[in-house]
Amino acid sequence: MIFFFHGHDTFRAKQKIDALKHKFMTTVDPAGHNVHAMQSDNWDWESLFQYLKGQGLLSQKKLIVLKDLWQVKDLKNHEATLLAWLDTVSDSQNENNIIFWSSEKIGKDKISKRLEKFKYVQEFADLTPLQAQQWAIELITQAGRSITAEAVQLLIASVGVDSWQLYHETQKLIHAGSYIIDATTVRSLVNARMQNTIFDLIDAVAGGNAARAQTIMSEALAEGMEPLYLTSMINRHMRLLVQASSISAATRNSYAIAEALGVHPYVGKKILSQINRWRPGRFHRLYQALLAADKRLKYSQSPAATLTIMIEQLQK
Repeated sequence: MIFFFHGHDTFRAKQKIDALKHKFMTTVDPAGHNVHAMQSDNWDWESLFQYLKGQGLLSQKKLIVLKDLWQVKDLKNHEATLLAWLDTVSDSQNENNIIFWSSEKIGKDKISKRLEKFKYVQEFADLTPLQAQQWAIELITQAGRSITAEAVQLLIASVGVDSWQLYHETQKLIHAGSYIIDATTVRSLVNARMQNTIFDLIDAVAGGNAARAQTIMSEALAEGMEPLYLTSMINRHMRLLVQASSISAATRNSYAIAEALGVHPYVGKKILSQINRWRPGRFHRLYQALLAADKRLKYSQSPAATLTIMIEQLQK
């Protein structure tokens, strides 16, 4: 059975894949001996074709997750073999479960076109504001809670449509204790303190105050903030700054900027005040530093040290 997932929203795609893994291990392979994964930076064609052709250990089926095949450098050399193999499989539940996962929107290459012909194809595009509202409501309902219309609109206005961040903010609301989540709860719990932390951190970095930036970061970590969540919030804020910088060429009205960005007027005002402190050409270097930190954090034994390096690079 072939699954084909693609799109920029890797958080929701990973949730889907984790659910499929859980189901496979629950019903087919509790020990996980036949669950395999391969991604572009550790690709091994010989092992892949052995996985695809061989039978499972102590089981008739295997689950194989193949991430970002399209980024493998020598894909062209093996494309014909892979396409020939795809012609031998179907959507039968009796076959191995093979998940092709692209973190980018698919193109018009031969492999993508072939995979689109299978039954289980799903695009995980970035959420629109309306989709984000619906997804948040779904998460909250599944947890046995409810949220008012005003509250869910405020939630999206405060958090944005990043699914990773929205999921974690929603979990805070779910565990707040109230069965009905209202706007007051959202205002008190969601992002207000975090947003101020990010504003202060960005101000310190922009002003070249490394000591202040390190102090803010250390305090955030000491309060239990997840390192990946911190970099996610900084990343989101930098994207807003880039967008606001472009918008400000047409208007310096903070309310107009807030509306264009889809954020609270307070956030729009703060962002407008920060634009002049950042040179447009500096944004690319900042993104590179954030991407590097995000990648290192996934494997680092010392998140604090990784974030310290990130702060130093942000100030260059």
